[in-house]
Amino acid sequence: MSPAKSDKTEYVSWVDPYIETNRGRYLFFVTGQTPFGMVGEAPLTRNKNQNGGGYNYNENEILEFSQIHNWMMSGIGIMPALASTDPTLGTNGWKSKFSHDDEIVQPGYQRVYLHNPKTWVELTATERVAFYRFSYITHTATRLLINLGGYISNSTMADVDAKKISNTEFEGSFSSVKRYWGGPKDVKVFF
Repeated sequence: MSPAKSDKTEYVSWVDPYIETNRGRYLFFVTGQTPFGMVGEAPLTRNKNQNGGGYNYNENEILEFSQIHNWMMSGIGIMPALASTDPTLGTNGWKSKFSHDDEIVQPGYQRVYLHNPKTWVELTATERVAFYRFSYITHTATRLLINLGGYISNSTMADVDAKKISNTEFEGSFSSVKRYWGGPKDVKVFF
């Protein structure tokens, strides 16, 4: 016998993804992740030497979205940008303002509006795959920046090997992660 519909409790609905986000610890706010998943995408509002990195509720700019968002690991930042954006400026060149008024955050899903390049970003994940939907609200030339060498929290990728397969597919790997306070940690990740 199954319980009456009113007796079922959706415990996930009790989760508040914003818990601890006023402190900016990168591992607490991972909206695009399943439990024990291999990927964990989330927006970064702080990075290296900015009080721990990660998503901080008190900030009003998104630097990029990280794809590997776990303790002591980092890698692959992505960000939609205008075609005219100079990628050599790093996050200072492509970061975007956002507002919590335009944000939906639930366990496993997030939608946020980036003021520049006027884009809705939605993110979610399966156990092994990150999914994004970019909805541009104006007709303008844009690009998707993939940051393979920048900091995500307190570490950065090293020994990156990436190649373009087609206009819609890239593949590659990195073999170590360098932390700004010490040496490498051996990992192997394919994207």
